[in-house]
Amino acid sequence: MRPFYDLTCSIAAEEYSHIEAVSYAINLLLTGQTVRGKNPVPAPLADAKDARNSYHFLSSAQAALPVDSMGNPWTGHNVHASGNLKLDLLHNFFLECGARANKMRVYEMVADPCARTMVGYLLVRGGLHVVAYAKALEHLTGVEVTKLVPVPDLSNDKFPEAKKLQDQQKLHLKLYTFSPDDYKQAGIIWNGTHPRMASR
Repeated sequence: MRPFYDLTCSIAAEEYSHIEAVSYAINLLLTGQTVRGKNPVPAPLADAKDARNSYHFLSSAQAALPVDSMGNPWTGHNVHASGNLKLDLLHNFFLECGARANKMRVYEMVADPCARTMVGYLLVRGGLHVVAYAKALEHLTGVEVTKLVPVPDLSNDKFPEAKKLQDQQKLHLKLYTFSPDDYKQAGIIWNGTHPRMASR
């Protein structure tokens, strides 16, 4: 069980960092959206009344919050733990594939270079996580799950921001951990030995 634990811990460690990275990108995009301390026009936040998540404007000063796009807070309901390793790995694989589809839709919704760079980064890293869970399922069951990827069927190479990160930094090949000494047994899933690990 230890290799699967190490793999999940490595991915979880990175997912926490994604919260910070995405929050920072959101805050960069929102800087200057409201003039504070002045009222240059009547009701500068008038559009907020029609927003899906008006709480974002009313209570957070338009900063990132731990909520979904409709303002629903993250809770224990966001955690899935069945006690069955195959089911949990399959669930994580499914979630990563769904997240990949959502990232592609977000990419289509934005033109800002900061937003597209963030989405490109998440496509690369999420793509690694999809493959990691697929390989874990293969290692556990013998089923060739990697034949399903990428899901959706669109290569990261089609997104210039993602392709640049893959070509220049090889970010699609590195499994992050907290330190070089953490979670080394995840490598058994990849190739029977230790993977190329990058410490954070």
